[in-house]
Amino acid sequence: MATKILQKLLLPISIVIIATGSVGYSVYKSNAEMNDSEKWVHHTEHVLNLSKNILSATIDMESGVRGFELTKDSDFLAQTILSKKVINEDIEDLKVLTQDRISQQILLDSLEFYLEKRIASLDLATERIKTDGLTASITNLIIDGKKYSIAIRYFIDKIQANEYELLKERELVNEKSVVTFYRFLGAMFLLMLFLCVLFIISYYRNLLQTRDKILQADELIILNNDLKISESKYLKLNDDLEHLVIERTAKLELANKDLESFSYSVSHDLRSPIRAINGYTKILEEDYHDKFDEDGLSVLASIITNSKKMGQLIDDLLAFSKLGRKSISGSEINMQQMVTTLCQEISKENLARKIEFSIHQLTPIYGDPSLLHQVWINLINNSVNFSKYKPTTIIEIGCYQKDDQTVYFVKDHGSGFDMKYYDKLFGVFQRLHGQEEFEGTGIGLAIIQKIVTKHNGLVWGESILNEGASFYFSLPNEK
Repeated sequence: MATKILQKLLLPISIVIIATGSVGYSVYKSNAEMNDSEKWVHHTEHVLNLSKNILSATIDMESGVRGFELTKDSDFLAQTILSKKVINEDIEDLKVLTQDRISQQILLDSLEFYLEKRIASLDLATERIKTDGLTASITNLIIDGKKYSIAIRYFIDKIQANEYELLKERELVNEKSVVTFYRFLGAMFLLMLFLCVLFIISYYRNLLQTRDKILQADELIILNNDLKISESKYLKLNDDLEHLVIERTAKLELANKDLESFSYSVSHDLRSPIRAINGYTKILEEDYHDKFDEDGLSVLASIITNSKKMGQLIDDLLAFSKLGRKSISGSEINMQQMVTTLCQEISKENLARKIEFSIHQLTPIYGDPSLLHQVWINLINNSVNFSKYKPTTIIEIGCYQKDDQTVYFVKDHGSGFDMKYYDKLFGVFQRLHGQEEFEGTGIGLAIIQKIVTKHNGLVWGESILNEGASFYFSLPNEK
């Protein structure tokens, strides 16, 4: 009888042992996560200290050149040389520390670019001090120093902000892990307590068990009946669930049809009155030209212009909304041929302007040809549009490899934009220039971002106001 009792208690005892082991493992895992969290805190502090050192070294480098400018003492240049070394070493350390985050790597590339520009301007100032004297270097130090220092501070602030944000995310995950651990520990404690009580009760009940085989058979029959009832309820619940899924699927299909009907209405019914407004206004302008004064003709011209803008706005908005439902049909794309053909077409459309395209070797990529064709059209047309006030429009197009991605870029020397409004750059209907200055609906960059995101890539831009803009988008090298 003792053997039978032990056999019946084997499962509760096993559960207690497993629960105890689970608690031990949880304690070990929680301790490991705490150590990992502490490691990431030190990682963030290291990144912040390095970025602060870079900013401090830049200031020291500028101070050294100014000291040499004022005193002609070459000892000040030793400080500049030491600061350059610190900057180069800290930049390389930051690249290693942030190599797992592409967003930080992109910011570091931009920071390194402006640091090189600042170092070059200070080197030029030093040479001019040596050759031309004090006055000749003041303009170079003040003007270049202001625009490059602002950009350097901006990208350092962005790197630090990203690192703070990453630290907050990791702290939040750690807090959740701690809460989960304590909840699990409490649950395991209650479970073990319950099993211990169950163990005692079971042992006592089995010692006093005197029921005969007939009663056990009756109980078995009752149990079988309960199982049959439970099985019947389960089957009914499963049928109800299948009916609910069918009903929800039908409603979803109906909603999709309603959405398609709305899109059709916008693309046809809403376009028709706009065409009518445009057409009738042209009739008034052509047939009753002599009956309108100058102000009247100006109003008619304004109606025609704005109706065209409305039609273009509807087309762009529909194109943006369709991107969310469009599936990607991937194939190998000859980027060189695609971009060259586009530039030739754009040149023919702008014969009155002097446009020079500098197209470097472009790496082929795997993606949706029609969607990426739209990306190139929007980027190149933007560069042409925002360079229209320059005597000669110069546009550079190329690519480079970054980790396991190909980064394509379009650079111009047009009007550019202020980097402090960068967060608005890829928003729908967000314009950084007035409609009277440059044409457009404010959706082009939003379309580019959505297409590149669907290809698992990134898009970003850099600019100096009135000196030009550079736009980049990355695509994975593998299918």
